Amino acid sequence: MKRFFFQSKKTPSPQLGADGRQFFFLHIPKTAGISFAAFLCSHFEQTEILQGSYWEVIRKRPISELSTYRLITGHIGYDLVFHLKNPFVITILRHPVDRLCSLYEYLNQVFDREPNTIASDPDINALNQLWKIAVRRSLPEFLESTEAPVLAALLQNPQARQLAQATPYLLTDLSDEQLFQLAKSRLSKIEVVGTADSFANTVNVTCRKTGWGLPEDFSRYNLNITEKRPVRDLLDKSLRQKIERMCAVDTELYHLAQKRLLDDLRE
Repeated sequence: MKRFFFQSKKTPSPQLGADGRQFFFLHIPKTAGISFAAFLCSHFEQTEILQGSYWEVIRKRPISELSTYRLITGHIGYDLVFHLKNPFVITILRHPVDRLCSLYEYLNQVFDREPNTIASDPDINALNQLWKIAVRRSLPEFLESTEAPVLAALLQNPQARQLAQATPYLLTDLSDEQLFQLAKSRLSKIEVVGTADSFANTVNVTCRKTGWGLPEDFSRYNLNITEKRPVRDLLDKSLRQKIERMCAVDTELYHLAQKRLLDDLRE
């Protein structure tokens, strides 16, 4: 599947702390992350950025290479933090119902435009092929796509899994309560926790905590927006409730993120 890389004019970035810090944007899919990554990338030279990667790709390279980057973004689990130098971590959460519907719509659009999508990494290519099969089903059938573990993980609390696991595409033997407690603990250690529906406020808090200036024009970062909303607009009550049951842990984390963002804005 196509990954996105941005060429932006660099604004000199401050050295956070005596030795500087590595920035890690834990990019949860379909949470305005492409737009937010563009904002982050505008503060660094392109050579300082490792962008659009999966943990499945990164772990096949020497981990020591990570120290050469000032900004790392991608669909990577929180465990990457343990390989970074004094990391400044940022993430964005989204209401599970909106996020899952957006993901379903987006993947359908991707495979409509690129029906024979082939990823260079065989593990990512395998994931793509499973997703392609799943999203060709109707939404009710898609929500039942648990015949493969990676599909079940895609549907059942994926935001919590990305916070709690090295890779979000795995089912583990963690109970929902254990998954929630681990994800909650890690969320509390992240410097900036934003929400997709408060993009401007998330940028505001990030600028405040880094010393960066607020962008004059937020519209330049409105990227990768799903083109249509038929699924969300027509979602009936029973399907909404089904998603909420499947993603009960994600819902709790989203509410924590909302509160955290408001608290940071009040400071």
